[in-house]
Amino acid sequence: MQQQFLSANSNFPLHHRELLHTSELTQAEHLLDCLVDPLRHSPENRATEIDIRLTGVTLDKFKMFGIYYGAPVLVRSKPLQACHILLPLQGEVRAKVNSEFVRAGYGEAIVYSAGDSAHAHWSDRCVALAIVIPKEVLNEIFMRYFPTISSMPVLIPKIALTNESGHQFANLLSCLCADSNGVGNNNSTISISVGLQELLLLSLLQVNEHVFLQHQKRAGTRRRQAGVDRAVDYINQNITRTVSARELSGAAFLSLRSLQIGFEEYFGIGPMCYAKNMRLTKARADLVSRSVQLTSISELANYYGFENTATFRRLYKQRYGELPSETLQRHCRFTINKNILPIERGGRRF
Repeated sequence: MQQQFLSANSNFPLHHRELLHTSELTQAEHLLDCLVDPLRHSPENRATEIDIRLTGVTLDKFKMFGIYYGAPVLVRSKPLQACHILLPLQGEVRAKVNSEFVRAGYGEAIVYSAGDSAHAHWSDRCVALAIVIPKEVLNEIFMRYFPTISSMPVLIPKIALTNESGHQFANLLSCLCADSNGVGNNNSTISISVGLQELLLLSLLQVNEHVFLQHQKRAGTRRRQAGVDRAVDYINQNITRTVSARELSGAAFLSLRSLQIGFEEYFGIGPMCYAKNMRLTKARADLVSRSVQLTSISELANYYGFENTATFRRLYKQRYGELPSETLQRHCRFTINKNILPIERGGRRF
């Protein structure tokens, strides 16, 4: 991190952009309600004098604030409408984020995703920089760089600003604060600021990249599973013919590669092998139950879409260890029906 900005010994963050200096909590709450989200403050020691200082700037993409309460304070909210990031520069903040308890001091940040409820204890004389990012702004950046994930997962609740990705975030924030704290307002400065803001948001997403990739993997697995289910339904609906891989791919709304991976994950075989086995299973069920009045085994093979009787006989024996006619004969021992006896042709049994 750049020590000239993110340090307890430096000037108050955004010190040229003072919004409020008061000892009245209600006055601070009213201003924060207008600028941020409705926040409620409870001094942890009523006898301690409150000395609230608030600085801030509204940028194109988000807002930044320097905050100091001068005493231990509990800050609470209903579900937040925006993403809130707190970086203690002096003291510490202990927070509950989505039922997880986190503690952050200098060199760390606490992150509330939109929809979380704030519940944070600020230590005595804690100074912090807060960033408030509208949900739609962060979602737009997210969808641009992670288009294969349908919605942005919840951000991790704590960021270490000392590792590589966190260090990049802190450096960009330092540059942006220095730029925003000035009084210049020319077009080139505005252009630089917008670029820095977008880079900062992107670096925040990069800090969470491992979470997104895990989510993407789980989402991909769920999509494949749903696609495999659709393919299985399609196979069952077309059980009396051979379906092509391209047909199944279209029915499943999956690429051929994803379809192959999905069937191997759930059944241990490819989709075409699965479809063939299902046709053999149905044919065997008919032979065992004698639910169909068979005139010949060849008609059964043709009914279930096998190209010829020899192929059907070979595949059936590979799968069940006996010929179709043997299955039929074995299940005819107790019920004699001339219509379903095995057919003898040229001395060969089918």
